[in-house]
Amino acid sequence: MLLKLRKMPSFITSTNKLIKILKGYLIKYYYLRIYWRRFSLRKVINTENTPNAVGPYSDAVRVGNLLVCGGQGPIDPVTQRVYSGEFEQEVRITMNNLKAAVEAGGSSMENLVKVNVYLTDINDFESFGKVYREFFKDRYNMPTRVLCQVAGLWGGIRVEVEALAYVED
Repeated sequence: MLLKLRKMPSFITSTNKLIKILKGYLIKYYYLRIYWRRFSLRKVINTENTPNAVGPYSDAVRVGNLLVCGGQGPIDPVTQRVYSGEFEQEVRITMNNLKAAVEAGGSSMENLVKVNVYLTDINDFESFGKVYREFFKDRYNMPTRVLCQVAGLWGGIRVEVEALAYVED
C-alpha cells in the first residue's frame, strides 16, 4: 500500500532549504577563493627609489616567492632624467635602479635567478661585465644571464636590464 502525503514533512523541507543555502555558500566560497588566490598572491611593486614608469607598467610584480622586475635603464630616480655619458656610469645607474626594485620587492641581488640585458652596441659587452660584477661579490652565486644586442631602446639609452628573483619567506 502506497502512502500518500499531502504535505512534505517539515524535516525534509528544512533539509532541502539547508542544502540550497549551503550550495549558495559553496559557490560564493569557490569564487571568493579564486579571487583571493589571484589577488593575494600577486602584488604590484612600485618604489620611489626607481625612475617613474614611462609607460603602463610596474617596477616589479611579486607572485608568491617569485619577483619579476621590469626593465630598468640609466634614468636618475631623483631628477627623472636619462643619463647619457660614460657607458660604465649608465650601467651603474641601471644596476642601482634594478637593485632598488629588487629590494622593494623584498628580495636581494644575491637572490636573483635570471637577468636579461639589452645593449644597443654589443661592443659594450666587456664594459658592461666589469660594472655588473661590482653588484655580485660572490662569483659562485651569479644568476643566469642573457645579454643581447637590440636595434634601439627608449630615450636613446644604451642599456636596459630586467630580472627574476626569489623572495625568501
